[in-house]
Amino acid sequence: MKKYFSQSGFTPIQIILSIFAGTIVLGGIVGGVLYYSKSPQKLTEQNTQQQQQGKCGDGICQDVEKARGVCGDCKISQEQKTDTGGGTAEEPRQTEEKPTQSQQPAQQQVTTQTRPVSQTTKGDNSLDADGFLWGTEATGESSATTNAIKNTLQTKYVKFRIFADSCSADLKTFSASCANPRLSNPKQNFNLDDTVDYYSQNSWSMVPMLSYSSDDRNSSIKNSDNVDSYVDFVYWFVKTYHKKANIKYLELMNVPNINKTLLLEAQNKVYDKIKGEFPDILIGTPGFEYWDDPINTENMIDEIEYFLDKNNGAKFDFWAFHGYASASVNMQKKEVVVFSPTMKPTSNKYSNVYGALEIKKALVANGWTDRPVIDLEHSMIIKPGETITSDNDKLAATYATQELLLKKTLTYNGKSALAGAMIFKVAERKSLGEFAYGALNPDGSLTKTIQAVGLLWSKLNVYNYNSKISGDFGKDDIWVEKFTSGADKELYIFFKPFEYKSGQSLAFDNKTINYTLNLSKTPKSVTLTDIDGKTSSVSASKSIALQATNSLKYLEISY
Repeated sequence: MKKYFSQSGFTPIQIILSIFAGTIVLGGIVGGVLYYSKSPQKLTEQNTQQQQQGKCGDGICQDVEKARGVCGDCKISQEQKTDTGGGTAEEPRQTEEKPTQSQQPAQQQVTTQTRPVSQTTKGDNSLDADGFLWGTEATGESSATTNAIKNTLQTKYVKFRIFADSCSADLKTFSASCANPRLSNPKQNFNLDDTVDYYSQNSWSMVPMLSYSSDDRNSSIKNSDNVDSYVDFVYWFVKTYHKKANIKYLELMNVPNINKTLLLEAQNKVYDKIKGEFPDILIGTPGFEYWDDPINTENMIDEIEYFLDKNNGAKFDFWAFHGYASASVNMQKKEVVVFSPTMKPTSNKYSNVYGALEIKKALVANGWTDRPVIDLEHSMIIKPGETITSDNDKLAATYATQELLLKKTLTYNGKSALAGAMIFKVAERKSLGEFAYGALNPDGSLTKTIQAVGLLWSKLNVYNYNSKISGDFGKDDIWVEKFTSGADKELYIFFKPFEYKSGQSLAFDNKTINYTLNLSKTPKSVTLTDIDGKTSSVSASKSIALQATNSLKYLEISY
């Protein structure tokens, strides 16, 4: 995050923002991810040269692009044969659900990058049924971290952060012997080779976030010589570890706070150098953060809009940002008030889930339709270092699953607005550095939040997104999203949005919305699953009464 947080991303204004259910005391945050794509004026002429290299946007679906699932070249036809032999995946069906509320929202069919459900990998949520990327960050390397990522979240896309000045005394010669990037005062020895071995042994694909310095948001980049040192570091890291770490995505500087022309120079030089030798690696922009509303750091918005200006020729394969919970920051009182993920921005148009539409809109307007948007970092809404309790864990689980569902189903012009999201810093929670954001209990046991996200991802792994049934940003109506699996299975995920009370902490409102879901025919079976994974049978009928609370519920229907 920005440096309201410390080394991880926030500036030492130290706003303990890990954003808990509402008012938070300043302390520190982690963040910063980059997203990048090729200079638009050169895309056409470069396509011919890169067709054999699997370049996203060249109109050719290479194997490497199929594996990643985020490239528009690889939209799999709904007529494609399934793995089970003989069958075909059908176009998602639209039933005639009719809300009984006074306002009946229109269903909107969404175009997604679908793949036949039989081609999903059981026990691997890395790419869901629509090719949406899910990932996390390994802040520790303990058995508890490994267990949470492999057995609960079940993703292979795992982020790792490192700084050039942590691995070099002169920023000219780099070594695997580094200062620990996970501590706020990184004096402890840290060996990159061991970490890469850890990723390799777990068959993970490392998503490196490579920054210049661990100071105030890379602000020590003052000139082109500094830029060249940064480029050399990125090249050294990628050349040394790209194979063993299975690097497919690369994020640049964490929450940059430098001259925007130097930032763009660094971006484009890295892009040209890495793409020249490693064309299959997708390079993102810097890890931009713009969650605060109203914005407290105008320079970040200035950097964002400089990169979005087509005339400046920014080169990147995807737009990277850190999707921390949107919040209002009171610098005098040292408080942060977290907003509901369904709220529209108040003054900073880029903030919250809805704000991602502004980025997508700008990319599309530039003709950069092949450059996806990926949320590469955010954490629990429990402030850094605060003890995880049953109550705040339950609230964090509800918030996390709401906002991930919204990011997954957010659309622009009938297409998915985002291509992926990474959440959590997976480690036992402690008081130091990045560990203050740890998403595991101090004893290494799973939090309710991690378990709830794992459940959500497991559902989305086998159901394709179909349409929005109900819900709108900025309103309190029930939110219902429809998913399908083949011709005879449907999934409805629904919840009641949090109520917003100006200046007050986010909290459960303990209210229920009654809603009737009308189906086109009588189902064979209906199963309801709550956020904790508890299931119950529901009477099979064409009209099903739903009771929505803040926590997600899953209604699965078989015909």
